[in-house]
Amino acid sequence: MVNMQPSLTTGTFTWDKLLGADLPIETIACTLEQRAGSTDAEYARGRLLNQDVDGKWHIISSTETTVALNATGEVIKNNLAGTDLQIPFTLANPPVPGTVNLATTADGSATVLKQLGVDNGEGRGVGADGWFTIDYDTGTGIAYLATAPTATNDLKAGYKYRAVDAADTAETQRALPRAILAEDIAGASVIAGDVVTVAYVRGEFRRAALLGYSAGYEGHLNKIGIVTK
Repeated sequence: MVNMQPSLTTGTFTWDKLLGADLPIETIACTLEQRAGSTDAEYARGRLLNQDVDGKWHIISSTETTVALNATGEVIKNNLAGTDLQIPFTLANPPVPGTVNLATTADGSATVLKQLGVDNGEGRGVGADGWFTIDYDTGTGIAYLATAPTATNDLKAGYKYRAVDAADTAETQRALPRAILAEDIAGASVIAGDVVTVAYVRGEFRRAALLGYSAGYEGHLNKIGIVTK
């Protein structure tokens, strides 16, 4: 890693739009995953990035999608048994922290019967009828019901997510952002394959300039050294 004291008027990067203050910025060499030509332009300055298991970097979408907890919402376990008190689950998409709402409903209904709460942004939710844990990187968790549910009820989830770019075949990637892309990448470079560019991993940045930023990510970003304002 390289510690840099940026200049607001000179240098390799465009500091004026991303930089929140004239503070030390820490960067890494960042190997991007190859992209299809139709979506290559999404690798733009200020894009939040995550990683594959092999260390290659991908974008987080700037569009937030809402999964509603309603009659047609995401069922994470169908037809509960009356003995189901501890229920492992995996959401269809890794969620934005602070947006996950779990509840049981009658089969095919939107009427909440048991409320497990909304997550606190730190991986835990507590409701009147139980609680749950959630891993934001994977969307996996465990729901705990204080009392047994009525058989045939559903366990449902509502949440928000930002799509993550596709990993290589048979690879997984982290959903939470780990860095910020420092500069635009020429389309041909990414299409041609892996390229080494520069990404920010520490420093203070303007929220409005970040692509893929969500208020739910702020606590996580602060913990890894990316401060937003």
